[in-house]
Amino acid sequence: MGYGLRGAIWGVALLLVVSGQGAFALPPGVAAEVVDLQGSGERKPALNASWVPARAQDDLSTGAFVRTGPASKMALVFADETQVRLNQNSLLQVKSVAGSAGETTTLRLELGRAWSQAKRVPDGLQLESPSATAAIRGTSWELDVDAAGTTTLAVLTGSVEFFNALGRVTIAANEAAVAVVGQAPVRIVLSNPHDRVQWVNALKFDPRHFAPWASRSPALTAALAAVDRNDIAAAKSLLDSERERRTRDIAVYSALGEMELVSGNFDRAIAIFRDGLAVAPRDPELLSQLVRAQLLSDRVGEAEATLAMPRDADTGDILVAAGETARRQGEAQSALVNFARATVVDAGNDRAWYSLGAAQNELERTIPARRNLLQALKLNATGAGYEGELGTLETFVNRFDAAEQAFQRQPPAVGKGRAGQSGRLRRTHWLGLAAAQAGPSAGGAGRAPARRRDGAELRACQGIHRDRVLPDRTPFRRDRDFAAGHRTG
Repeated sequence: MGYGLRGAIWGVALLLVVSGQGAFALPPGVAAEVVDLQGSGERKPALNASWVPARAQDDLSTGAFVRTGPASKMALVFADETQVRLNQNSLLQVKSVAGSAGETTTLRLELGRAWSQAKRVPDGLQLESPSATAAIRGTSWELDVDAAGTTTLAVLTGSVEFFNALGRVTIAANEAAVAVVGQAPVRIVLSNPHDRVQWVNALKFDPRHFAPWASRSPALTAALAAVDRNDIAAAKSLLDSERERRTRDIAVYSALGEMELVSGNFDRAIAIFRDGLAVAPRDPELLSQLVRAQLLSDRVGEAEATLAMPRDADTGDILVAAGETARRQGEAQSALVNFARATVVDAGNDRAWYSLGAAQNELERTIPARRNLLQALKLNATGAGYEGELGTLETFVNRFDAAEQAFQRQPPAVGKGRAGQSGRLRRTHWLGLAAAQAGPSAGGAGRAPARRRDGAELRACQGIHRDRVLPDRTPFRRDRDFAAGHRTG
């Protein structure tokens, strides 16, 4: 299933889920809703009010502030269906909200990074910062404000007027600009503006996959306890201290690298994984994590080189990584064979079954795809993106009731919806965002033990689904969806 067709299927699926429910509506006086929170976040109704912990389904009124903690992300949805996602250490104010045509919604990003996507070009939306204002005439953009107030704007679709009292520039799709306090905005060149928003990928740190090693790693035990307290900064600090003293505990590098990857710090994550491989150069789990980070940062050639490095075993995770790399390159047969091998080597690896099913779904081989997606769900009923992929499949084969049920079951951590209003619509908005921008969420980068299979067994599994494998170079989606969906643990 090519990307264009797949996008159309997602569109049909989303229309299916929202049909008959009318436009997205918030109660009177509510400007926006917190629909997703990863890590820690706070909100307050006005400037002089006290901060309180934020949670999914929290309402925000005009004048409200929200902020995110370290290694945290927050997603908001407005009544006009504009979605805003805040990265870690960000501070946003909802200054005003349009109540009728011709009025303007104004947000102020005081610090941090905000990515936004609108279902349609907004009637009137302005994003203020300490150094400039962005008048939005597009449907996808990112704003980044540093501690000095310097603001960088990247436009992905549409156009944005970027201005202050000293000057104005118009920024079109795939262009960018920067504004320094006290200076007019200027256009700048970004080699790939889309790379700036890879932090939007719905990656999540899952401590469950590290639990088996906690008993052998005091540092990891302490870090996981901090994660349980929702103190990601403390967890990072503990692990980073161990890294600086060059510990030989490879679980430290695995967990710390995954935390940085989830935070969107791809270069730092890659450096940490490489530090771990300096201790254990043949470790297949660290190698698989490094491949995943390289794919997310569009370093496909480096991912290939990593896969060519000698390793202690062909674990399920490294085989999934090999399949991901092949899939990014459009090599269908190699991708399917690696995914199938992964399900044999590690039959309990839900991500292996999901990856195989998702790849088959893209090739419109819906019968085996459904079977393998259901197996993934049997192993992990809350697997991020699993129900969404199944819903896409069911839509493609015109099983609309089954598709709607799958989309309803998808758990994108946005709560159950407002009392008296179906939660389907609220989930659909964020599901549409995830599908369009980042693909399935990543699970945690665990270090689950893997047992070897002898050569005969591995060779035999290459015959699995042979009748369902297309020749090499069958085109897959070549975006980052696939890398975002890989669980390395």
